[in-house]
Formats: sequence, structure tokens, C-alpha cells
Amino acid sequence: MTEFGNRLFDARQNLGLTQKQVADEVLVTAQAVSSWERGESIPNLDKLADLAILYNVTTDWLLYGAETGPQIREATRDMSDRLFNEDRMYTYLKGYFTGKGLFQSLRLLPYMKEKHSGQPRGGKDNIPYFSHPLQVASHAVALGLDEDDLISAALLHDVCEDCGVLPEELPVNEATKEAVILLTKSGFPKKKKNFTPEQEAQYLEMKKDATDAYYQAMRSNRIAVLVKLLDRCHNLSSMACAWTPEHQASYILETQKYIYPLMEYAKNTYAQDYQQIYLIKYHMKSVVEAVRHMMAARNTPNAGISKTNADRYLSTVFLKALGDDRSEKKAVEAAKACQKEYDSRAVGIIELRDFYDYARDYPQLNSLGLTVVREARKVY
Repeated sequence: MTEFGNRLFDARQNLGLTQKQVADEVLVTAQAVSSWERGESIPNLDKLADLAILYNVTTDWLLYGAETGPQIREATRDMSDRLFNEDRMYTYLKGYFTGKGLFQSLRLLPYMKEKHSGQPRGGKDNIPYFSHPLQVASHAVALGLDEDDLISAALLHDVCEDCGVLPEELPVNEATKEAVILLTKSGFPKKKKNFTPEQEAQYLEMKKDATDAYYQAMRSNRIAVLVKLLDRCHNLSSMACAWTPEHQASYILETQKYIYPLMEYAKNTYAQDYQQIYLIKYHMKSVVEAVRHMMAARNTPNAGISKTNADRYLSTVFLKALGDDRSEKKAVEAAKACQKEYDSRAVGIIELRDFYDYARDYPQLNSLGLTVVREARKVY
């Protein structure tokens, strides 16, 4: 395994991803990912940029182990997936519910924790899932939305969907039960592997219809709407800890399509909750726009790849393609491999002595008229 391959392997392991998961994200085969990690081949610049985004590292680090600047290292030191400690939230809510007389919510705390027992939230810190409903309930309390039915629905909003509990089995009053039913996604089509294009199109259409109906039905219930907004707010705030960039992008698109209109509906319908909805909107949009700007920066062509390192990368491509066979035929093949990369990324003048040396020594290379060779001759 090469140093480059080692860095690819370490970055993947740090996120707990399999080679198949990485392959699916960057649209290659698992065999290609394995070959990169073993040092048998190297990804092209497009895939290299995709890997850097997926692994949340720079392309310079992947290629050369280049360290990030001291301020970035300091700012990202001791990062944690845990926004707030779940045990402290539990203890705080228990005391708050007791003092406020929110007895249904108080009774549901251990019930919710037991139902979500053993379920992980995701991310490297192995946060238990019950931290999520605790965070949603805590957010509601902090905003002054401390109604017993609303807090109860916040605590139980995922119990039916994720824990196999039937609505009629919930130990709650009818108002809470109605809200939880509306918050539970049911009737959604199941995606299967190896869909044909026609089946995929049908599945997407059925999923859209089910999603439309889900959010439309929710508008009939104030508690369900407010809990959904609080739920989405926490998911957006924590998604960078465990989700791939593609998953984050998909979630943002869904938020823009469904949650933003739901938020406007709530603001115009529930005058008594206007201030709370404004704060939720501010929180949610701040996170979404920050993530969108980072996504845009990372997906700009050549973002994070300096001209010098792009040149060094093409040099690596050239020498890798050349291998131990230093014949003219092999040099021509290697130059063509670099030409393909040059055309796909337009990295500028290639100041590589490797090209010049072979262009000078082999007439056939001179006659090719390849851009990389011409530019090398201009420089040297």
C-alpha cells in the first residue's frame, strides 16, 4: 500500500464507510476504490475532488499529506457529534416537567428511552438515538412551547415509525396520539435493489405522492406542524456529523420543497407562535445556507487544488502510467493519459520536466501535438 493509498484507507476508516459505500458515493466500482487504496491505480481529478468532499479533507492532504493551516487545525480540534449531553438533557427535562406539572411528558421520558434502547443516532461518537427526541423536546421548552401534549409528541414522534409501536398502543391522550400519527410516515413505497429504469421512475413518483400527502395532512394539526419544524431543525444541525454530502444535499432539497412552505403556513396560521416560528426559521435557514455555501465552494472545478499541485498530480499520473517500461511506446501512452486529465480539468500550463524530457528524447511524442507536450516544451 502506498502513502496515498494509506491516506485513502485511513480517511475511509475514520468515517466507518465500506469500500462499496464509497464507490456508490463517487460513482465507481468497489474494485476501483480497492485498487486506489492498494496503490495499484489513482483516481482522476474529478474523483479525487469527490473523495475529498466525502472524507471532509483537502485534495492536497490526499495527494501529498499536506497539513491544513494552524487556524483550521485549531478550529477543528476535539470535534464532537454530540451537541448536548443526553443524560443532562434527560435530568433537566425530568425536573422541568415535574415543576411545571407536565405529567404525561414526565411519564413518557422513560418510556421513550426504553423504546429507542439500542438504536444509534449515527456518527463516530455512537450517540444513542433517544438523544434526538430529547433535543427536540428541549428546544421546544427553550422556546416556551411547554405544553404537555406538544412535548409528549416531541418525545414520541419517532416511536411508531422506528420502534414498531402501533398508535393505539401509545400511553397518551388522544391529542398527542393524533399528532404522533400525523408525524409518522406510513404508506411510503419501499425501494428495492436492482430496480429497472421504469421501476425506479414509478418508485420516485409514488414516493413524491406519499410525501406530498404526508406534509399536506400535517397542516391540519398545530402540534404536529411545530414538532416537525423542531425535528427538522435538529436534523439539519447535526447532519454533518453522520451523513454523506449527497444525503445532506437531498435533505436540504426536501427542506426547501416541503419544510419552508410548512413554516410559512405555520407563521401565517398560528399567530400565537409567530416569535417561536421566527426563531426556528432563523436557526434552520442559517444552517442550510452555511452548508450550501460550503457545498458550492467544494464543488467548484479545481476548488482546493492549487496549480502547483494540479501539475504535480499530472506528473504522478504520467509516471504511474509509464511504470518501469521507459520505451517510446509507453511514453506515448502515458502522455495520452495525462492529456485526458488535462482536457477534463483545464488546469493550465503544465510545467512538468517529465513531459519535456520524454518529448525531447522521443520523436513520436513530438509529433503527437499533445497540449501537455507543447506546453512542457514552451517552459523548458
